[in-house]
Amino acid sequence: MKRTSSKTTSRKARVRRKILALAVLGTGLFLGALAGCTQQGNSSIAAPLSNPVPTGTPQHPFIREWGFYGGGSGDFDNPSAIAVNAAGTTVYVADENNNRVEAFSPTGGNLTQWPATLPAGLAVEAGGDVVVTTQEYVQRFDYAGNLLASGGGPGTVAGQFSSPQGLADPAGVTVYVADSANQRIQGVTFLSSLSVPSYGVTNLATWGGGAPAFSLPLGLALSPSGNVLYVTDNGNSKAWGVTLGSGGGFFEWDGGFGPNPGQFNHPRGLAVDPNTGHLYVADTGNNRIEEFGPNGSFAFQWGGLGTGNGFFHSPAAVAVDGGGNIYVVDSGNELIQKFGP
Repeated sequence: MKRTSSKTTSRKARVRRKILALAVLGTGLFLGALAGCTQQGNSSIAAPLSNPVPTGTPQHPFIREWGFYGGGSGDFDNPSAIAVNAAGTTVYVADENNNRVEAFSPTGGNLTQWPATLPAGLAVEAGGDVVVTTQEYVQRFDYAGNLLASGGGPGTVAGQFSSPQGLADPAGVTVYVADSANQRIQGVTFLSSLSVPSYGVTNLATWGGGAPAFSLPLGLALSPSGNVLYVTDNGNSKAWGVTLGSGGGFFEWDGGFGPNPGQFNHPRGLAVDPNTGHLYVADTGNNRIEEFGPNGSFAFQWGGLGTGNGFFHSPAAVAVDGGGNIYVVDSGNELIQKFGP
């Protein structure tokens, strides 16, 4: 049973302000108020978004939820990212406004937590270490929260960040970072020449500023083969694939701005099923999760604005474990929802 709180109204207002602040950063556009909107010409007019009817098979059954607004163990204040270790035994959540990372069992039991300054992105490496984007830094922790490495700092040159968000780093070698306010993706590696913890990264590659010109890239995920990096382009309400390696390029795989199946309204996080290659996108403004095949074809959607099982309020992130279970950061409702394959 969900608990209610007299802080719900103020909490939701803070979440909305957070989304608005992130949306205007680097773009000068008022984007956050588009949740549940229809677009006419150059204006965006608020309109209720009906609960989307699931399309395709199979449907992902609701399994459980956990969390509540607050600062205690297992509580959240604007959760922003989620990741699952390879064994599927630990679920990590970036509890942004509580300045910490929390670790849970797959059933929602609180395992541990450690401090991190405004964590916004998470990735779990194959060896079990956890990489986190904090305020202008990228940091690596072990599973118990001990700091192993840190690098970055505020700025615009290679290896520096401005409001870093999503991460992808499955192999523990190249860390892909959504350098959001700098409107780019950076591939970096932690310096190994310094004593541990090392405070520095080396830039390996940068994408953005050309074609496509990103506007607030937020979410990142790698294909199972590791040769395609997927990006949610929040300000443009698009999703891109970046083919890595020599001869790589960009391709767009969404249906544009809107509430229809396959379209987006300022998406945030995304994840890839390691077995099927299917992509799951937190379509934040439409309050739903969308599923796409490996080729970018629309497959399924579920959600809609609400507080019941399978409904969402501004979902921020999604993760998929090795068994195909899907974890959703239901940010506006301050909880995690888990769904079956």
